[in-house]
Amino acid sequence: MQLPFRTLSAGYWRHHRARALLIIATVTLGVAAWVATSALNGHLDRGSRDAATPLAGAADLYVSNGDNGVPADLADKLAQVPGVRSVRSLVSERVRLPGLHDQTALLLGTAMEGDLDIPGWDVQVVRSPTPATFRTIFLARKIAFIGKGLAKQLHSEVDHFDVLAGGRVERLTCAGMIVKAHGPALPLEGNVIVMSCGDAAAVLGRPDFVSRIDLSLESGTDRAEICRRLDSVLQDAARVWTPEEHDHRARELLTGITTGLSLCGIGGLVVGLFLISSTLTVSVAERRFEIGVLRSLGATRAQIGALFVCEALALGVVGSCLALPLGLALAHLGLGPMREVLSDVFLPLPALRLEVASHTWIGAIAGGLSTVLLASVIPALRAAREDPVAALRKLPAGQECIHMGIRIAGALGLMLAAISCLALKGFLPPRIGAFAALLMVDVAALAAIPLLAGALARLIVRPLAQRFLGIEDYLAADNLVRSPGRTGLVMTAFAAGIALFLQTGGLIRSNEMAIGAWVDHSIAGDLFVTAGGPLTASGRTTPMPEAVGSSLLDASPELTVMPMRFRHLDWQQAGHSARILLMALDASTYYALNKDRLPPLPELDLYRQLAQTPEAALVSENFAALHGVGIGDNLTLPGTAGPVRLRVLGTVVDYSCSRGAVVVDRSRCKEAFNVDLVDVFGVYLPPGADIEAVQRRLQQATDGGPQTLCIMARGEVRGHIMGMIDRLYGLAYTQEVVIATVALLGVVTALLISVLQRRQEFGLLRAIGATPGQVVRTVLAESLLMGGLGTALGLAAGLPMVWYAVRVILFDETGFLLPIAYPWSAAVAIGCLALVGAVFAGLGPALNAAKLEIAKAVAYE
Repeated sequence: MQLPFRTLSAGYWRHHRARALLIIATVTLGVAAWVATSALNGHLDRGSRDAATPLAGAADLYVSNGDNGVPADLADKLAQVPGVRSVRSLVSERVRLPGLHDQTALLLGTAMEGDLDIPGWDVQVVRSPTPATFRTIFLARKIAFIGKGLAKQLHSEVDHFDVLAGGRVERLTCAGMIVKAHGPALPLEGNVIVMSCGDAAAVLGRPDFVSRIDLSLESGTDRAEICRRLDSVLQDAARVWTPEEHDHRARELLTGITTGLSLCGIGGLVVGLFLISSTLTVSVAERRFEIGVLRSLGATRAQIGALFVCEALALGVVGSCLALPLGLALAHLGLGPMREVLSDVFLPLPALRLEVASHTWIGAIAGGLSTVLLASVIPALRAAREDPVAALRKLPAGQECIHMGIRIAGALGLMLAAISCLALKGFLPPRIGAFAALLMVDVAALAAIPLLAGALARLIVRPLAQRFLGIEDYLAADNLVRSPGRTGLVMTAFAAGIALFLQTGGLIRSNEMAIGAWVDHSIAGDLFVTAGGPLTASGRTTPMPEAVGSSLLDASPELTVMPMRFRHLDWQQAGHSARILLMALDASTYYALNKDRLPPLPELDLYRQLAQTPEAALVSENFAALHGVGIGDNLTLPGTAGPVRLRVLGTVVDYSCSRGAVVVDRSRCKEAFNVDLVDVFGVYLPPGADIEAVQRRLQQATDGGPQTLCIMARGEVRGHIMGMIDRLYGLAYTQEVVIATVALLGVVTALLISVLQRRQEFGLLRAIGATPGQVVRTVLAESLLMGGLGTALGLAAGLPMVWYAVRVILFDETGFLLPIAYPWSAAVAIGCLALVGAVFAGLGPALNAAKLEIAKAVAYE
């Protein structure tokens, strides 16, 4: 194989360096998108687990009860269960630091042995106080150890600092005790405050409760049997979770995001696959004569096929190696904005370092090599099937009908398989049916687009160009018809990028319309008061005491104030389990304040019934859809002192939680769900009041208090929520820019190949009087036609993709049945940008064609 490689590979690619570089660039961008996606998904996975279960990993089982907490006295009872080796109680809660501009920190309470000897955690104090100071600290209460990150901000020599927790300010004793940690306890070096479990619970105002209890089991014990024993001890006061269940519950909130990012990463590789296959196919067509010579000299079909596969793998190795640092750089660039957006929308994610696992690197290289390997299969088989006599005589290659038939059969087969997956998705593992169907439909569409593009060019574009346009435009249209293999795959890549952009735009527009209408109709207050940040359901705000509402009334007695509380519950019933959102509000106040509002609020009468009916609840529409709960059903929720049984009165539209929300009357459920504190006050103004003036007056009256309050008008809340949606989907747009770049590289590649293949044609045109400008116009016209056809087919494919994404994928993931809003203005803008991009992509090849020397071009063989 050494001689064929030197004659057909090294020499050919040295002569076509630009083409080789474009293939490498295509592989590099596609694999880089995959590396960035995998790295960010891994970071999200670790971040969501650490946020939901701080310092997990050392325990075999967890006992928790959501935000309600677990009675602290259960630890001693659980320690007596046979098979349990050790028990550790843990308190974890986000608190605010008034001395650091209300910055957040994680308060951790745990059982300590000695100074900071925490069993199972590799931690130590690197700056212990002097013996005299230590005696003072030992006699003090609420001793705190702080992480290195927090120490840099508080200054290590500080003896005391304040925290805002449980609606009040507490002073903690520190004296420079700074935590240094290793291994699973490494997050303790961040913005973390470590205390004894009892002190931490007291700071939070719940001395009898802990956040969770970690259990370590004796070796060789049956975990399932231990769980049954623990359940008999807990008596519905809390629930036992395995580490796998804990991780699944944490990932569940972000699964839709991580899956979407993965699909975009795969999309980049798929688009690159078609472009690489197109380039290699043209390479085979250009080298038919050399292939015929080798076959005549005794080379076997297997050797010829292996030659082209090895060429593709060599280029893939180079592209994959270059993609690794580029993908890591992209991941670092996107890490901060992504964490900020997801912390606003879902749950506060810790600021962890970006770590790329070895399987990510291996997967990236394997993905790049697999892409070029698959892309080389058809060109390699075509080269291996070349008839030596026909190749040496330069007769046209045959079997185009067979290739077209295979492509049509493959596209139809994939469509039938997609329909089957969609019809049987209820019998398949979660997400497999919907996402597999989407992937197969996309691949089938990509396979069919070259056929559609060729038919359109033959039946519409070329006749119109011949009749209404100049000779330059007709030559461009004719070349599209004569080279369907080269131009069809490029238009496929172009269409894929356009369709993905349109799908994302449709998702954003549908979300904006639905959530905007929900905000206008359901979030009915004039002003909203929160502490620590704007209104979200992700847990980033700080709970407030009810006394804050009284201070608002003192500043403006004409106001009406309605408190609301949000709690996350780990709910399980009849085979359904999820982390859901409990919303507690004063139903009678809500009904009284909104009954005369025009237009009337939908489902308002349900709140009147909720206020009048004991042991009742409303559920969000997506809760009912995801968990099969209907009107009149009984719902059992985990409460502070045990299960709370409620009857479902009806369903309401609510987009606060992707796994569903339950609305209860706060006045009836204060003790059952520990909703004494308030997350947000809805403030209602009398008719005709000046909202901005009242907002300023309330802000001035509350400034300087223990909590920094955020007072927002309803329009500001709406803008904040809409902004979160735009930023959330902006992550997907960033990845699609990479796919669009790959598609534009495909246009450049196709046009460069076209110029090389048509050198003699361009030479003859110049010889009979064509100007360089006319040659440039011909190439640019071909570029514009490829971009135009690809854009049209992409828009046609994107419309059903919008429907599928909104009505199938989004509904399966969240239960939200949103109205479909097609982004027509965005489609026009995307189409125009695509055409401009195609023209700019054709400038280089066009100028190259105009510079051809007439004599050399006419003599080109």
